[in-house]
Amino acid sequence: MFCDYIRRPELFHASEGYEDRHTDHGDRKVLYREAIAALCASRDRDELVAEMMAAGIPICPVYTPDEAVRSSAAEERDLIDWIEHPTQGRIAQLGHPLQATGLGDLHQRASPELGADTVDILLELGFDEATIAAVTSHQIK
Repeated sequence: MFCDYIRRPELFHASEGYEDRHTDHGDRKVLYREAIAALCASRDRDELVAEMMAAGIPICPVYTPDEAVRSSAAEERDLIDWIEHPTQGRIAQLGHPLQATGLGDLHQRASPELGADTVDILLELGFDEATIAAVTSHQIK
């Protein structure tokens, strides 16, 4: 069906089984990649997805990270938590996978700034205050 849709029937081999269609197609992988690349370059992504879905061909769009967090799929599944970051503003963060069950911590916070916990970690690791001050330029309170 896919090969007919892209007008490349020579890519289809009746001897291929279901398992073969879930491989890289061995020696023929270059032909498949070229055909798929040409198809993708010929149309707008969303237009192509709509056409293929209408033709009954399983497909889903490949989103940029920004598109993915704002997608209807992410929203419908409540996959993204929006949190306020102290320097970056409102940012997306993956929701806890168990939050729908009530087991996840719904009070997630933004990650710390780079180096924000350095002194505490070095102290916990047993470094003395003079060494920490020398390597971090931080005075220990």
